[in-house]
Amino acid sequence: MVEDLAKMERPSSVTAAGVAGGFEIFRAILEAYGGAAGGFTDFHSGVIDREEGYKARNHEVARERLALADWDDLSPGSGKIVARLVDAIEIREDKAKGIIQNNVLTWWPPNLAHRRVLDIRDEGGARLAELERELRDLYLDRRPEAEIFGDLSQKEMLGRNYPLLGYIFFLKDIDRFVPVTPNGLQRGLVEIGAELSLIGRASWDNYSAFLLRLSEIAEELARQTGLEVRLIDAHSFVWVIGSWERPDAAGRILHRGGAILTASRVKAHRRMVITIQNTVKNASGQQELRRIKNKITDMTDAELEAHIDELMVEGRICKLTGCEMFYDGEPRSAFEKHFLVSADRIDSDIGYVRGNIQLVCQFANFFKGHRYSDAVFKELLESVRSVSREATDDES
Repeated sequence: MVEDLAKMERPSSVTAAGVAGGFEIFRAILEAYGGAAGGFTDFHSGVIDREEGYKARNHEVARERLALADWDDLSPGSGKIVARLVDAIEIREDKAKGIIQNNVLTWWPPNLAHRRVLDIRDEGGARLAELERELRDLYLDRRPEAEIFGDLSQKEMLGRNYPLLGYIFFLKDIDRFVPVTPNGLQRGLVEIGAELSLIGRASWDNYSAFLLRLSEIAEELARQTGLEVRLIDAHSFVWVIGSWERPDAAGRILHRGGAILTASRVKAHRRMVITIQNTVKNASGQQELRRIKNKITDMTDAELEAHIDELMVEGRICKLTGCEMFYDGEPRSAFEKHFLVSADRIDSDIGYVRGNIQLVCQFANFFKGHRYSDAVFKELLESVRSVSREATDDES
């Protein structure tokens, strides 16, 4: 049974003016990011395809791995259906075959977005059979999608894990469903005046409202630009506006070693460097930064700046919590400031030396402090996650 979400009557705040304003932001970002290669021409070429086109390519590989043709013959509880789902999630880069790593869903350790799937797989029994029945019914169109979404989001199944639920539906039909990373997408919707809360709101009603907004954005973009705009393109449009670096006041994005440098990123980089320098100076009682024998640091000022820049190139995901981090000036509330990027020593008994620095959320850095080793703190976080999954199952 296939449901047409476009026909569902739901209130939406998508307007022509909002999309037009968003498109100006979108185009400015791509023009600054594209440099000499140019900005935006369409969704199938240039910088937008290079940076966001992986979603469609991952979808194609994942569908091949699901191999749905014989699912009628697979028995729920055998583990074969879940094995294929896991294979469709854990897509590793294979340059020889032209396969890129699946970055649509954070599936690699220590932040396994599909951990509940793995737990049910390993547990076996009735829950495995039930999960495989739900998946088979979804992909073979045997029951209403709303009903299956509700079943899968129950705490005894996958829970309210929006990224995982969105990915599972995305694999069913790229033309009707999209993945969900709540923070960036929610910010993007706000920017174009189409506000919708996504964080902690995983439900069929919320997902349907989100898909409807994207559908209307796609239609309006197509009308305003004269281009073909798919649902996944509207997803990229909102994601770029909500998550990509913005040009500075002069409309520029500077590049250093492939990294995008904007005012917010520059401020965050400088703050972390100065914080480390001050910490080292206060600890040593010296004005010089280089103090190898005391394991304070093994880097000069210039080397430290370059190393922090290298760490920032790795992305915005907190190494301890898996949360998305903000750069200076980006948080829109006091709560979001807890997610500012900060530099943390992996082993607090060692100084700010190469291999011992990682970027984490400020709140995680504060609570870890000097009390715990990196391994112990991660173990404590996992214990909290485990209790949360069992008690509230409210993952965002």
